[in-house]
Amino acid sequence: MNNQDLLTQLKQLFKNSCQHTSSWNHHGYTCITAADILNKKLDKKNPNIPNDVATLFYDNFGNKGYNYYGGCARVGNRTVIEVLQKLFALHPPSVKVVAEFIEYEIYDKCYKSLSKENIKQYIDIFVNNRLKYAHLFLDINGKLIDDSELINAILDNIDIDATIITKLIGCTSYYLAERLAAIIDKTTIELTQEMMVVACKNLPFAGKIVQALLSRGIQLCPVHLEYACSFYADPKSIDFVINAGKLEITSKHFKALIKSVTYNQQKFINYNYYRASADTIYSVMKS
Repeated sequence: MNNQDLLTQLKQLFKNSCQHTSSWNHHGYTCITAADILNKKLDKKNPNIPNDVATLFYDNFGNKGYNYYGGCARVGNRTVIEVLQKLFALHPPSVKVVAEFIEYEIYDKCYKSLSKENIKQYIDIFVNNRLKYAHLFLDINGKLIDDSELINAILDNIDIDATIITKLIGCTSYYLAERLAAIIDKTTIELTQEMMVVACKNLPFAGKIVQALLSRGIQLCPVHLEYACSFYADPKSIDFVINAGKLEITSKHFKALIKSVTYNQQKFINYNYYRASADTIYSVMKS
């Protein structure tokens, strides 16, 4: 089958909506049928799949993710994943397509196929649509989604710089923080006070990053403590910043704590958490 015939066959196939998108559909699972067809072509030596074929598959598979029935992207068929891994290497998808797939961790392994030149263009999608809120994404069993495959795909394949490090520091993944801390320990990239600010805003998740930045000479100051009090207001993290930075407590820090994200979101159901943070500051002021 030549590429024109392949494109025509897929277009004809995608004219029928997939059964994943409607229980009333009687055309079968068109996304899997299309993946089977593509996989046979991709398994050949030098498959030479044109970009318009890849784009057709991305658009008709990924964009069906949002509907009452969940759509094709939610299913995570093994053949589809194999096809995406191969297509990502040949024809990197658009940012819009990646934004569709990033919600489903089952596709994380596909990003390993991207080149260093290509993966950088998706960093904002990876951060803003997933890793920045990693602590909120739960699987069907109520457990945190495992982001390690996505994080490894990013850090193992990207030419990292100060801008990317700063963006990643703002993510709420302990595994990412651990890997970033190891990079910070050894990097020749210029480390900045902005990185420490972002890390303190993101405590407790960025605890290891704060330690790594301290070991590289980036100092803590009262402003960093204010940020630590202003967002998640984690008691142990606040205590660490006070002691590591040998900081004096002021009324600004109490005011920051009262206005913190955690306290204002949970003041009726998690008062003890706020109380622990306040006690940490008060005990230091007394000593």
